[in-house]
Amino acid sequence: MNFKDMFNEFLILSNNLRKGYIQSISARKENWKDGISFFSESIPELYQVIYDRVIGTKREIENESHIDFIPGYRLIHIDELCMEKESLDKITQSYDISDFDLIVPLLANYSSDYICYLKSKGGAERIGFISHDNQGIFVMHNSIEKFFETICEFYKRQVYFIDNDGFLNSDYSLECEVGVEINVGVEYWRE
Repeated sequence: MNFKDMFNEFLILSNNLRKGYIQSISARKENWKDGISFFSESIPELYQVIYDRVIGTKREIENESHIDFIPGYRLIHIDELCMEKESLDKITQSYDISDFDLIVPLLANYSSDYICYLKSKGGAERIGFISHDNQGIFVMHNSIEKFFETICEFYKRQVYFIDNDGFLNSDYSLECEVGVEINVGVEYWRE
């Protein structure tokens, strides 16, 4: 399955649990690539697949039950991507990032923690976690495919659910169990 099909599956699963989620992020912005200056080469396929289809979620949203892409994290709105990249760069200034050619935020929470696209010097594409109060980059998924496979499986196995307040939430222990199963050898899911 390619990135586009995997992203579409995620959207369907998410919308099945939260009616209206797709509509909340669907306004596509024409020429969105024109405002992105930090990609030194071509824009990674992950960003093209996502932002060619949706616009993301702004930090401030009217219907907060639709803010989360995954529990606690919103898909960064395309108009806020450059600002969030600057914020991420400030966090990583003190990190050893010599193994990476590119680190770009994808998802963000209100505390300025990020789930990011990582491209290694060798060209490997991964998804990682960077927190404003930790000192380092933690690999979550060894490929973009594993990222999508994992979050889709979280929906299928009811790891994600709607809590009593109407927000997307997760069963943490089941999340770790499924995460370990899909992301073999990735320490993040064992913590």
